[in-house]
Amino acid sequence: MIGYHDRIKRQFGRSAQGQYDSNVRVQLIMATELAERIQTHYIGGNHSHAAPARVMEIGCGTGTLTALLARTQLLSRGSITAIDISPGMLAAASRKLLESCPEAMDRIQWVEADAEQWATEYDRHKWSGENRHTELWKQGVSGEQSDSDNECQQLNAPFELIVSNACFQWFVHPARTLAALRGSLSDGGLLAFTTFGPRTMHELHTSFQQAYHRLEMPYKHHGLSFHSLSAWQNMLHDSGWRLLDASSQEQIETHRSVPDFLHTVKAIGASAASTDAQRISLGDGAGRRLFREMFQIYESLFPEPDGTGVAATYETITILAARD
Repeated sequence: MIGYHDRIKRQFGRSAQGQYDSNVRVQLIMATELAERIQTHYIGGNHSHAAPARVMEIGCGTGTLTALLARTQLLSRGSITAIDISPGMLAAASRKLLESCPEAMDRIQWVEADAEQWATEYDRHKWSGENRHTELWKQGVSGEQSDSDNECQQLNAPFELIVSNACFQWFVHPARTLAALRGSLSDGGLLAFTTFGPRTMHELHTSFQQAYHRLEMPYKHHGLSFHSLSAWQNMLHDSGWRLLDASSQEQIETHRSVPDFLHTVKAIGASAASTDAQRISLGDGAGRRLFREMFQIYESLFPEPDGTGVAATYETITILAARD
């Protein structure tokens, strides 16, 4: 059976080759707002902070946030280490940056890695004085291994800013990973990330719940279970972070139909979180009845007022925290 991380890697690899960017409207809004808040932290308000020289981006995807940051005056001289679990996403990101801001390419390092694994290995070997975690970072977009001592030094050094857009919801052990990430930041460093909250796709979950009930089938949750804003705040507090800013808001998208909405979810790789219930074949009689019932319930409960389609809610969470 394909494991969780392998399933994510494969699904996002397919998404990178398809219509990912044309379907991630909410993620683009999240990335833009996150980039603005990062700039405000460093150059706005009553306190100014030195521009970060070394930045790590977790889950860079196709490079949307990478490009936004690379084009800012704030990071005009800073280096960015952009990591992603999918080599397909890294290749797409590299192409995007080459087209949109080629002058920044020599300051960006693309790394294929599992962020949770890397953070845990970094934290563990940092305190033991070992350097075995560098192997996780030597794998680049090209798939070639590098033996450059300078590259290894860059990869192992603490960062001054860690950013991530719409990625942390994929963490299997978020509390442990937050604690480990704190160890990879220099003193005074900033963690800035966005993720999704529990109201995300609540229309879909409600419709599935009622469909299971009507068909007298045992309910199984579809998709990810998202942590609330307060849950993230508690995890950060318990990990020793100082919370600077935390907020949530809702974005509502309109789709022509429920199948159209599900197509969008699949196109952006979100279906990689499939549970056993989600993997029910539509060719199976029970699966067809379940989805047909869910479609009808969704369309009756969550139509757009003007009759143009159905609504889909995304709760977005934005958090900035510092290591003191």
